[in-house]
Amino acid sequence: MSLDLVQSAGKFRPFVFSESHSEAALARRVLAAFLVVHIAALSIVALTTQPTLPLDGVEQLAWARDLQWVYFKHPPLPAFVLWAAMRASGHAVWLAALIGPLAVTLTAWLVWRLAIRIVDPLRALLAVLALEGVVYFNFTALEFNHNVVQMPIWALLGLLGHRAYREGRLHDWLSLGAAAALGMLGKYSTILVLVSLVAAFAASEEARRKFRTYGPWLALSVATVLLIPHLIALANIHFAPFNLPFQHAPPPRGILDHVLNPLKFLRAQFADAAAALLLLWLALTAKGRAIAAAPERVLPGDRSYMRIVAGGPLVLALALQFISGMRFLDMWGTPMLNLVGLAVITETAHLPITLGAIRRFVPAWCVIFALAMTARAAGDFAAPFVTGMGGRIQFPAAQMASEIAGVWHKETGARPLDVVVGDAWNGGIVTAYAREHPSLMIDAERWKSPWITAGRIRRSGAVLVWSADRGKGEPANMVAEFPHAILQKPLVLDYLTKARVAPVRIGWAILRPADH
Repeated sequence: MSLDLVQSAGKFRPFVFSESHSEAALARRVLAAFLVVHIAALSIVALTTQPTLPLDGVEQLAWARDLQWVYFKHPPLPAFVLWAAMRASGHAVWLAALIGPLAVTLTAWLVWRLAIRIVDPLRALLAVLALEGVVYFNFTALEFNHNVVQMPIWALLGLLGHRAYREGRLHDWLSLGAAAALGMLGKYSTILVLVSLVAAFAASEEARRKFRTYGPWLALSVATVLLIPHLIALANIHFAPFNLPFQHAPPPRGILDHVLNPLKFLRAQFADAAAALLLLWLALTAKGRAIAAAPERVLPGDRSYMRIVAGGPLVLALALQFISGMRFLDMWGTPMLNLVGLAVITETAHLPITLGAIRRFVPAWCVIFALAMTARAAGDFAAPFVTGMGGRIQFPAAQMASEIAGVWHKETGARPLDVVVGDAWNGGIVTAYAREHPSLMIDAERWKSPWITAGRIRRSGAVLVWSADRGKGEPANMVAEFPHAILQKPLVLDYLTKARVAPVRIGWAILRPADH
């Protein structure tokens, strides 16, 4: 029997529906309300507490200025997404702050689409709602980057993989191959979920037979063809992005790290999913009158599929850390918890859902939702008051870009600003917020910015920017690369906060065009 929950006299009680109210229809309405509330709340937090984009957003906008099939650190999908958003909006930078909330909301919807293929609508709804207790779905969702872009793609791969697993139609395999390519263009760790999908097929006798059909090889062919431009570009830069994990992940300090580092990563993922697991426990352990009886059956193959696809990437990540001794960054687990709710619900589908469980689940969910949104908003707002320092999201980005561009135009006779040289943050700010959106030469290193040529620099000139905080001078590589750049008076700008914090100091210089 279906139910809705309304608040009366301080208690939640069931609202009994007539036969015309189907469980599926009710679940869809609740899901739609959740998705709207979730993206609206995250968007409000982003737009009201973050006057400037975080680092990853600024960097991706800088990359999106000059689309490539690969960048020196990562594959290109987030830059592609932001390029499309900027083109569609007339370069409304604030819109970039909403892409992360949109990505996690899309993830929840895709998990729902997979869930209703495996369990009844009420259980599918609980599996999705429980994701509100995963840190990656709210607290860290505001910064669109290569971790966040994986979330909807991994959920899509789980859905399309299940369609191929069960139906195996032509369009299922074509879609799965395209999604696999999309995932690899998002981040190479997508290989973990792809290996898990193969393992899920291999674990089922029925699914193994599909390896003798055209389907898997068609999917592989589609993925390979779609990735050819990326693979060529990757070879041209000598597979530089593959060095990134070794630069960011601390190497082992001894043999013990081969055990401790994977355990630390596992502990971090458990902590990030703890509230979701609490919600699921509340939904599955209360006694009382059943409102959704156990389904007639969850197909054994579906249970096996969920175990492997939901848990496989995490197990593989732990195994890689055990073998290498490396300490993966906690945030690398972002897409690995997409299916935690559905995996638990599938394993416990034999248990009835009771009225008492819903009475516990709903208020607990509301508290977790409110705490997550409030904590994120309060943290962003209060950070400068607590630390005594301005943060990136309070950085005076628009003012900095405007003042630099204004002086450039004055010094060059209103010539368009075409190139900025700097790091991903300071240079990226000018690219993202200046009216001309100049190309960024990253770290003054040509190999990182193949779209910037020596001839372009000579014709267009450039602005060089760097942080001058704590007495920092012009970076040595900038001096060596552009010895004729003319130093300008440093900018001293106030952070966008009412807290008493030291202003930001920006060093910069102008490299005049050759014909000026």
